[in-house]
Amino acid sequence: MLANKPKLVLQLILISAFLLVFAAGCEPDVLGLFVSMSDEGTTEDGVVYDENDILFLDEESDPAFWSTVFDGEAYGLNDEKHAIGAFSFNETIFYNPDAAVNEPGEMELYLSFQANRAWVPGISDRVQGQDIVHFYTPDGIEYNYDLIFDGSDVDLTNGTEKIDGFSFWPPEYYDLFVPDVDLPYDCSAGVIFISTRGSYRVSADHLPNGHLKGNGSDLLAFCATNLGWDTAGFWFRVFESSQAEIFPRSVITAVDVFALDPNWVNAGGPDGGNLDVDLYFFFAVRNAFTSNGGSGGPSQLFVGGVEDGNYGTVGPIIDFNDSDLPALNGTITAMSMLDFIGPDAP
Repeated sequence: MLANKPKLVLQLILISAFLLVFAAGCEPDVLGLFVSMSDEGTTEDGVVYDENDILFLDEESDPAFWSTVFDGEAYGLNDEKHAIGAFSFNETIFYNPDAAVNEPGEMELYLSFQANRAWVPGISDRVQGQDIVHFYTPDGIEYNYDLIFDGSDVDLTNGTEKIDGFSFWPPEYYDLFVPDVDLPYDCSAGVIFISTRGSYRVSADHLPNGHLKGNGSDLLAFCATNLGWDTAGFWFRVFESSQAEIFPRSVITAVDVFALDPNWVNAGGPDGGNLDVDLYFFFAVRNAFTSNGGSGGPSQLFVGGVEDGNYGTVGPIIDFNDSDLPALNGTITAMSMLDFIGPDAP
């Protein structure tokens, strides 16, 4: 059925996904969009950016406008070595309608870089392209970086296994997004949804065949039991791109998981590690692609999903260089929606 009418089916799937969120009493509110760019440039409404900045589109305003929310140079990064490859905000800190909770300028986010290796301020060893860095500022002035995910500890070592997109759910997200979730293991340090630059192979001793392998348009879930220099946990696959007929392989370059059915079952089943889980995510691509749900190219926003074993995509939903929004005038490398459930934030 999905192959015959993929777009219609996926639209219905997305509606049901949001109904699952509503049923949990957590109505999402999309307030805007974060992006990083592949090169320096200027948006249609005059915001100058380069490769280590993150821009924010305020969709609540009329008209919508872009602004710089993370200025890499102001926080010790440079264009040559610190081009952003992927990022994910802790939205409980970035946005909270209770003004007494957040201090002005407070921000926490997670970053990976496109370079094979780079020195990052405050971190004692070079950060690899397979690693994730944690950034925190309490006031927009003082700041610090530390390593939160060491990819080499968990088999991300090859150039094709550099992190190309990720969505980090810290433990405080569990009760807010998926209060009834039954994780297959104790993911006490968080869950990181990851797409790699290209093909990957990671050890998975808890699975029948002992490993997972695939391409960079797949979406992996790393169930973290420890983070930092001694990263540990378990790998699973939650989206197998070949099932959605995504071509060419390894075309996805940005992901943001926005809905997850609270029902992780058959972990490590005979299909080689695919979790039987309903999941939905926004994504962007580096090149033109096709799938069973449509086609598109860079700097466009798409939705991918799987429900009841049916995989597919929808989009493009927005073209950021050709829409009613101020044009970015460039190519997106990473993206994240500000869709946190604000009223329930701690």
